[in-house]
Amino acid sequence: TSVREAVRLIERTARAARIYSLSMSVPRERSDGRPSSLSTTVDQLAFGRPSKQRLFFVPAGNIDEQPYEIDDHITLNDASPMRSPAQALNAVTVGACTHLVENDEPVGHIADEGDLCPTSRTGLAWVRPPLSNKPDIVMEGGNRVADVDGISTLHAPHLSVVTTARDFAAHRFTCTGETSAATAAASGLAAAILAAYPDATPQTVRALMIHSARWTPAMLARLPRRPSRGDYAELLQRFGFGKPHRERALLSLDNALTMIVQD
Repeated sequence: TSVREAVRLIERTARAARIYSLSMSVPRERSDGRPSSLSTTVDQLAFGRPSKQRLFFVPAGNIDEQPYEIDDHITLNDASPMRSPAQALNAVTVGACTHLVENDEPVGHIADEGDLCPTSRTGLAWVRPPLSNKPDIVMEGGNRVADVDGISTLHAPHLSVVTTARDFAAHRFTCTGETSAATAAASGLAAAILAAYPDATPQTVRALMIHSARWTPAMLARLPRRPSRGDYAELLQRFGFGKPHRERALLSLDNALTMIVQD
């Protein structure tokens, strides 16, 4: 109800095209991939007549209820189901990857460059067969480093995403990360596409983003030597269709052989 009222309030005060970014999860709701109260609300708000459709971005959710240990990377990600409203079919669900690594020896970062962010949840623990392939895409969410005990991990400001500080008068910048930062980055890319193509519908913006996404070498390295259809299905439930390419998403509507039908 709060999300629905917030959307109505925003749309009463302004008429410009907009992107909705909902960087929040609800641990109390179901996390098996089936519809929840919040995901249903997001689906209803996103779907509608052409003039009433909205583009929502929601996070896959973070692993934050237990200490994150080095040996748990990927195993814990795959065992931690995405939280509501990540299962919303009509929203773009965003997981987190990372390209932020340490080049010094010994290597202290947990995830390799281009791999999944250490605390990003996946859809592999959802009920089988899943109702949809989620997440849709991944964006930068930062990395973690090993603690001195060699077992646990720590938040790493130098491997995090830089953003403006809340108390800007006192501190200019601060660090953010995980799937909230990834969701914000995806929303920013969608806004850039909409600014470049003001007449594009929400489905077109979504399509340009997701079709521009590619799996990184680190993501593809998790496939076996002779991957099966099921192996690629697991890749989708972990990384979505990969990380969007900004230039490809912004330019393909003008300079690539692409047919887009909006009716």
